[in-house]
Amino acid sequence: KERALAQRERAMRLAQRIAGLGSWYLDLSTNKVTWSEQLYVMLGLDPNRDPPDYDEHMNLFTAESWAMLSKAVGRTQETGHPYELEIEFVRPDKSQGWMMARGECVYNEENELIGLQGTAQDITARREADQRLSEQAALINRARDAFIVRDMADKVIFWSTGAEQIYGYASTEAVGKSFHELLTPDPETFPEAKRATLENGQWNGELVKRTQAGEILVIEARWTLLRDQNGNPKSILTTDTISRKRRRSKPNSYGRSGWRELVPWREVLPMTSITCFRR
Repeated sequence: KERALAQRERAMRLAQRIAGLGSWYLDLSTNKVTWSEQLYVMLGLDPNRDPPDYDEHMNLFTAESWAMLSKAVGRTQETGHPYELEIEFVRPDKSQGWMMARGECVYNEENELIGLQGTAQDITARREADQRLSEQAALINRARDAFIVRDMADKVIFWSTGAEQIYGYASTEAVGKSFHELLTPDPETFPEAKRATLENGQWNGELVKRTQAGEILVIEARWTLLRDQNGNPKSILTTDTISRKRRRSKPNSYGRSGWRELVPWREVLPMTSITCFRR
């Protein structure tokens, strides 16, 4: 039995290390805290020493995060409802990170509250990635070009400020809508452009699109295929710039003949406008 117990403990430590997950227990009668080894690693503390008492935990977090955690712990003790929140911790060397903190009540056989237990998962890498994406989105939204991301079913999932200015639709109006429904792109060039993007990873060329106000624009478009972690097509990033050949007329039809009358076909898609790239 002792051997089996030791094996389970080793397996648990390994799982926690791989997941970046630590666990803890707070004894409310003594205010003493017990940590798993991974929690020491996460917080940069010596696992051979006892963890600080709960009252000293404020030194492990930023002031804002400690206030959030204290409030959540108090509410859990009062209501019995578990908590889950993202908080920022501070290591002894002053480096900082983020954890997903979860906690719940522990009761004895008489249903009396005797402690709290929970987990803390290191989410620093994910928070840093989110911050980079946020910064990139801010840069994109300052650009005059339209940046649009749509899924493989051509539903819009991102619509930049530049897209709002060029096409007239607010992001809240565009996200979730069909790319075709919003912009009525050229019915002949669009399928060919999508096929080339799927085959080659990118496509450059001109497309005729319609704004919310009905204005017809000739757009210099650049499409880039985005893939998921397994290499499967996930979405298409479109970068649109208004061409100097822009048109302001409003044709009666958006069918094939209507588009041809608006912009001569050879002008809309010259043979040299498709650039192929190897995957």
